[in-house]
Amino acid sequence: MGEDIQYNQLDMFNTSDDLFDLQKKVKELEKECERLQVENSGLKRQLCLKATQSHSATQVPSDLATKKKIKLFRSIFKGRTDVFPKRWESRNGKSGYSPFCDNEWKPSLCEKPKTKCSQCNNRALTQLNDQVLYDHLSGKQTIGVYPLLLDDSCGFLAVDFDKSSWQDDVLAFLQTCDELNIPASLERSRSGNGGHVWIFFSEFIPAVLARKMGNVILAKTMDKRIEIGLDSYDRLFPNQDTMPNGGFGNLIALPLQKQPRQQDNSVFIDRNMQAYSDQWEYLATIKRMSKIEVEKIAALKAEEVDQPADDLSIEASNAPWQSTPIKTQIPYALLPKELRLVIANGVYIEKEKLPSLLINRLIHLAAFRNPEFYRAQAMRMPVYNKPRMIACYDDLPKHIVLPRGCLADVILLLEDYKINTKVVNESTKGKPLRAGFKGKLRTKQKDAVKALR
Repeated sequence: MGEDIQYNQLDMFNTSDDLFDLQKKVKELEKECERLQVENSGLKRQLCLKATQSHSATQVPSDLATKKKIKLFRSIFKGRTDVFPKRWESRNGKSGYSPFCDNEWKPSLCEKPKTKCSQCNNRALTQLNDQVLYDHLSGKQTIGVYPLLLDDSCGFLAVDFDKSSWQDDVLAFLQTCDELNIPASLERSRSGNGGHVWIFFSEFIPAVLARKMGNVILAKTMDKRIEIGLDSYDRLFPNQDTMPNGGFGNLIALPLQKQPRQQDNSVFIDRNMQAYSDQWEYLATIKRMSKIEVEKIAALKAEEVDQPADDLSIEASNAPWQSTPIKTQIPYALLPKELRLVIANGVYIEKEKLPSLLINRLIHLAAFRNPEFYRAQAMRMPVYNKPRMIACYDDLPKHIVLPRGCLADVILLLEDYKINTKVVNESTKGKPLRAGFKGKLRTKQKDAVKALR
């Protein structure tokens, strides 16, 4: 009954222009609604922060003694303490992080660069102590932390955003966290050209569980803002479920280092991208998630969305590498009756007429798991420079481009949503080339050619 009413309402429009105007108005209202939701969330967070700060002012004053500040810092950014990465810069301008060693550059003990650190018999890794943290905070050195512990657990989850649209991506991500009641903190990166979203835990929890929660948040955010892209899924800290043999896992730089802090970088910021006036007072107010809370979020397939009964129910993947579908809904008014597919060097699909959730489903047709990543992870080998997902699509300003082999799947997917497709073939046959073989075949190759004939 609900579907009949919905279709009758659409049939009242006599021209395609009327439907286009309706879709345009709906999209404008959606954008305005998202903007107001972000603004509302930011105002609520500021009110809660002010209330919490006033309540905790007597407990954690801004003029904390140095030892108490370091204790607070260590209690939040919990990672490995038996080793830590230190930032280095070479004379030619290169920079990076490497595990710090007590014997580094000592003439009688250190044989760099002839011998790799991992193969050195005199290697003595430096433990993370209060003096090391003090030197970091005071600007004497810059260090990071290895979030993955030897028992494959972690004390926090962090997500890195460093593309040109990082601010919009971060706000969308934080809005999802607000909807799921996840306490998330935003830090502007050391360079100032990106951001880290931190989610802290009250106890060490399995890294695989923390990463599942991160994937749920990313998937839900991507349903609303497809521009974040699949590459965001590979920017979780920790980046591994298990510790690779002979390695430390990936690292993340610790915030509040003095030099970038003087430029308002490597500091925690609010939803308006403004740094909190008292960083230590803010750190003291951070709420941490329990393991039970993380498990509840990680177990979600999709957030229940209240929609009218006559909406079209569709399925969206929880994450690109997870086959279990999740259900969500798209109003009929947001779905075009017909979509034009142009076949050239790929399948060109116009994005303007499609909601983000449907675009998300389409690009999933051209993404698959990287077997090399999972093979290395299963063997506890390093997964550096091995992408978790292989995405074979292009995201253009007005189109998404999928491989031509995905055409049949695209048509079937759109048919499921009652969208007619019009396929236009713009491919070229090319020009024939006359070529001859001037090489000499080996004996076995000649036998192979005879067998083919």
